[in-house]
Amino acid sequence: VVVNCGGLLGDALEALHRRPPFAIKPRRGDFLLFDGSARALVGATPVGQPPGDVSRGVYVWRSALGVVACGPTAEPVREVEMPPREEARPEVRAALLDAACAAVPQLREAGVAGSYSGLRPGCDLSADYQIGRAEGSSWVTVGAIRSTGLTGALGIARRAAALCDEAWRESGAA
Repeated sequence: VVVNCGGLLGDALEALHRRPPFAIKPRRGDFLLFDGSARALVGATPVGQPPGDVSRGVYVWRSALGVVACGPTAEPVREVEMPPREEARPEVRAALLDAACAAVPQLREAGVAGSYSGLRPGCDLSADYQIGRAEGSSWVTVGAIRSTGLTGALGIARRAAALCDEAWRESGAA
């Protein structure tokens, strides 16, 4: 049994087995990190805007270590191996700061300590993860898992394990 969990290269990996039924569409997510003065301004519950068509929206939260962050953005990009820029562009930083201050107005008084970026594997078909197995195949696909995959990790693992068990039984090896 082969499990394709190729992330940003999931469609390229799928092409080793069959014509990929989906294409990975990477999205860059930028985040702002506030200095220590923001710690007392944000509670334990993330706050932010409602989800939109492209993403779940920008949120402000305090980490377990007390670091206050804001993000992510959801910018379509072509790069799959690394973010295209080291730092968020000034207009992206400004938009994140505006979103953070709309959620927690007192953050205007806090300093921004830095930013970071990451890439997420979106999909051309839908916002849904691509989890499945072609009938009669021992190839299991677990693709287009974005940052929300952390929340769904146990369910994703259960589904992938069930597909692997199914493929194993059908192969006669079980």
